[in-house]
Amino acid sequence: MTNYVKIFGKQKCGTSYAINIMTNNFVDTVGFNNQFGHKHSAPLSVEDINSWVHLDDHKYKKHGQHLEDIKRGNYIHPVIIIKNPYSWYWSAKRYYWRDKKKLDFEAVYNSFNSTYSMYKEFVESNIPKSGFARQKKIWFDIYNRILFRKKITSTYFHPAYVVRYEDLITKPVKEQFKTIADFFGLKMKKEFTDIKVASKGWDPFTEERRQFYLQRGNFRLKTGLMQKITDIVDWDLMSFYGYYPK
Repeated sequence: MTNYVKIFGKQKCGTSYAINIMTNNFVDTVGFNNQFGHKHSAPLSVEDINSWVHLDDHKYKKHGQHLEDIKRGNYIHPVIIIKNPYSWYWSAKRYYWRDKKKLDFEAVYNSFNSTYSMYKEFVESNIPKSGFARQKKIWFDIYNRILFRKKITSTYFHPAYVVRYEDLITKPVKEQFKTIADFFGLKMKKEFTDIKVASKGWDPFTEERRQFYLQRGNFRLKTGLMQKITDIVDWDLMSFYGYYPK
């Protein structure tokens, strides 16, 4: 049986890194980046998924078999990643540098707040009363009812695993991803394959960068910029994910 994992998270939060690790190390697993909803935005509703695979574009046609598998009860396993709001400043800025654009500070951080506020709401309102009750999850059928105002009778998504970027890159990496596999009831391959660089050649993930994101300092931010980030971030929201103002 084929397993399906789907990644969600803001830009430069390790989405490409995580999906590649899972695809290469989970047994019989297909990884979705922008299929069934763009990885940096909301998952598609059930109705939208049904229509999505019927588009004439050949790029989408090939996913018809995946959808048939999912319709038969083979859920998509979603993973949502969040990064420290302070260190994410450099990540977002680097993302805009790539396209020679200037970072719109207010718009970018308001989007950061709204995206993770949405996920927090669904996590809090949809924790099962038994089984995985002590782990944070999202029921995406509820998500679709609220956001799309549609009557949903079923969902293609398993409850989501929510993880901090810093936890993903804390060594040993294998154990971090085994936790995710265990959450979904998936198996790991015997030989673990780590990814030393990001999948995008223009933005390599080095050991130096890994250490930077794991630090407890000010992330090379000047006092004024630190305060600016502190002022705009919703810290009541971020405390839910384990982040606090400096």
